[in-house]
Amino acid sequence: MTDARPLNPDDPNRLGDYGLQGRLGQGDQGVVFLGGDGTGGSVAVKLLHARLMNEPTARLRFIGELEPARRVGSFCTARVLDAGVAGDRPFVVSAYVNGPSLRQLVTDEGPRGPHVLERLALGTAIALAAIHRSGVVHRDLKPANVLLSADGPYVTDFGLARALDSTTTATGHMIGTPAYMAPEQLTGADVGPPADVFAWAMTLLFAATGRAAFGAGSAAEVMQRVLHEEPDLRELPESLRDIAAQALSTDMTHRPGALQIMDHLLDLPGLPGPMAAMAGTLLDQAAHPPASHPAEMAVPARSDTAFLLMAPEDFPPGELPGVGRGDTDEAWPHFTPEPTAAKTSGGRDNRMLGVIAAVVVGVLIGVALIVLVLRPQLGDGSGESGPSAGAKSSAPGDDPVDSVPAAFNGTWRGTATNQRGGRFQVEVTFVTGQKTAQAVYPPPTGCDGTLTFTEGTQSRLRMALAINSPCTDGGTVTVTRQADGRLAYVWAKRGTSLSYRATLSAG
Repeated sequence: MTDARPLNPDDPNRLGDYGLQGRLGQGDQGVVFLGGDGTGGSVAVKLLHARLMNEPTARLRFIGELEPARRVGSFCTARVLDAGVAGDRPFVVSAYVNGPSLRQLVTDEGPRGPHVLERLALGTAIALAAIHRSGVVHRDLKPANVLLSADGPYVTDFGLARALDSTTTATGHMIGTPAYMAPEQLTGADVGPPADVFAWAMTLLFAATGRAAFGAGSAAEVMQRVLHEEPDLRELPESLRDIAAQALSTDMTHRPGALQIMDHLLDLPGLPGPMAAMAGTLLDQAAHPPASHPAEMAVPARSDTAFLLMAPEDFPPGELPGVGRGDTDEAWPHFTPEPTAAKTSGGRDNRMLGVIAAVVVGVLIGVALIVLVLRPQLGDGSGESGPSAGAKSSAPGDDPVDSVPAAFNGTWRGTATNQRGGRFQVEVTFVTGQKTAQAVYPPPTGCDGTLTFTEGTQSRLRMALAINSPCTDGGTVTVTRQADGRLAYVWAKRGTSLSYRATLSAG
């Protein structure tokens, strides 16, 4: 779990039914606390700076304004769980998302690569489709309101801008962030879902460039640029430029809806299976509206470990230093997963069949992988691994070495699987007596890296990986010579939940 900073001396210890355990962050609207829900679960509690109007009904109206937001399903959203008032200051309780905001991540680590941007685009479009389906308009979508966990993006604070606008006293500034507001918001026209679509494209541009599309300066200067200038889309991947250009139309009637954006993005290759399944569910529900209340819609399950080859705790102690479910400082590894669903030219129905087929195949593969994972496979000589286990060779000893031993000499190849289920090729070349080795990740990944020896034995090496952009740099690789003669290749990045592993064969 992400560490929360200690509470300040003047911070409350409790808001409503929720005990506060620490500070998660602070923004223009208020302070976000890590809270407990009383059952051992964690929640995010946002205490707002704004104060309610001095009238008897303000408290009830604020809570009532957020009621539609509570009906938004968990489709890439941090669900609104509760709302209340402490004195005259309102607070909102939402599902806890363990991960940084998009703004924090890009500020700390720089712009995101094309494949991450495509996933971000789809995930946030899915969230907007679910929000709009419940009759809610976000009105303040921006990088600070997109949280990035190990299993994808989550949009938060939807519906809050309207609740504040209608129930709080004037705060001296507009509710919203001019750099991400649509022209109709700036001119006082009616605001609807098209405004969120405009903000969606602006948020993508920030993720791609590391800066607001219409530059810095006073609110008045930024507003003038939004109203009269065209943003530069060249740093977006080509796959997103056309749909982003449509979303940024100054005429709201020319912008696509969130469902149209989803439908367009589902044609991109390499999307994670769970995200594609969510989009398919929303498109299907839009085509066949359920009779039940929106809150009763079925939501595909998301899990930090559902698409791991191995859950972090399944690795032997010491094999994945620093890896834990909650220690995430990146959105996703930048490796490109293989497509999870075949696209056809038969339209939405065929796409839905493809999504269903991908999920079924994924479950079958997952069962097979679990069976393999639960059997010893780290080369301690006590178990079998893979179909070639019947032809075992003697594993080298465990005497310490100060360079690559002869047992690892040569080029080794295999397919790696990361913690999101993405698959990619790995090729590693060791030379006896050397302290470095070459790691190649062939296209479409297209990254080359250098492994540097840190410690090892005749049967196991620990090496530091340095790799070029856009792949995730850093991390430790553990290479183990197995009893069947193959290599178990495990990578992890300290302080994060990022990991992948492969079984490499010689030749």
